[in-house]
Amino acid sequence: MSGRRDAARRLGALAGAALGAAACVEITTAEQGVLSIRFEPLPPSIVAGDTLRDSTGRVQRLRAVAFGESGDTVTGATFVFAYLPTAGDTAGGGRALRVDSVTGLVRADTLPRTAAARISASFGRQLQALDTIAIVRKPTRLSRVGPASVALPYLCIDSSRALLVDTLQFGTASPPLGVRLYGDSGSAATDSVPVPSYLVEYRIVAPAQIPTGTVPYGDVRPALYLTNGRVDRPLRFDTTNVSGQTTTALRVVGPLLTPTSVPGDSVVVEAQAFYRGAPVDTAVRFRVRLTRVPRAGQASCP
Repeated sequence: MSGRRDAARRLGALAGAALGAAACVEITTAEQGVLSIRFEPLPPSIVAGDTLRDSTGRVQRLRAVAFGESGDTVTGATFVFAYLPTAGDTAGGGRALRVDSVTGLVRADTLPRTAAARISASFGRQLQALDTIAIVRKPTRLSRVGPASVALPYLCIDSSRALLVDTLQFGTASPPLGVRLYGDSGSAATDSVPVPSYLVEYRIVAPAQIPTGTVPYGDVRPALYLTNGRVDRPLRFDTTNVSGQTTTALRVVGPLLTPTSVPGDSVVVEAQAFYRGAPVDTAVRFRVRLTRVPRAGQASCP
C-alpha cells in the first residue's frame, strides 16, 4: 500500500516540472468559438522504448485545452495530435516518436541523434500548439554530487518586526543538494551516461512538522522548503540538466523559525528518481546543519 500512496503523492507534480510553456498560434477570428489552444502540462522526457508516463509511472496521453474569446475554457473541443520529425529524428530511417493522432498516446521506439522531438496539437484548420519532449535512456543509477552534509547559517530575527518587510530578504539557501542520474550506455566501453531532462523528487524527511507564515504580498511560505536557482518557490521535483544533474537547495526563512522548530538543528533531505513508479536506485540523503547567527548590532540570538 505504501507504494500506491507514494505514487498518489507524486501525481500531478508535473505542472512545475515541465520543460516550458507550449507555443500557441492564435487567430483573430474564432473557429467554433475557440480562439487559442495549448498543451496541458507534459513530462519533460520519455524513455526510449517506452510510452510517455507521468511522475507516478502511469501512461500519460497528450492532452490539450481550448480557450474562447473571453479566456474561458471551451469544452468538447477535438484535437489532432502529431509528431513533427526533423532530419536528426529520422536519421537512419527511423522515427523518434510514434503519436496516435486521436488518443494522444506517445511511444519512443529509438534514441535519436537529437535531444528532443517536436509534437503538435491542432484544432480546426488554423490553430496549432507546439511542444517538445526529450527522449532519454532508461535511468538505472542515482548518485550524490558533493558532500552528504552541509552547513547553513541563517539570521535570527524577531518575526514580529521582520514580517513587516520583505521576509525573503532574510531567507538563506544552502549549497546545491545535487544528484546525478545515470542510464545504461548500451556500450561495453562506457558503463553509464547521464540522463538529462528527467524528474527527480525531493522531500524533507526531518523535521516532520515545518511552521509556515504569511510573507509580504500575501504569499504563504513554509519556514523550510526546497527550491532551485531557476525559481524561488517551494518545489517537489527538479529536472536534471544536460549533465544529468539537479541543483535543488534548501531555503530557510529565518523569521518563521523558532529555536525549537528544528530538533538538533539538522534538516534531512531525500532525493529519489522513479521509473514506472518504482525507485531507480537507493534514495540519496543529505543533512543540512542549521546555525542561527545574530544580525549586525545584535550581541546574540534570543
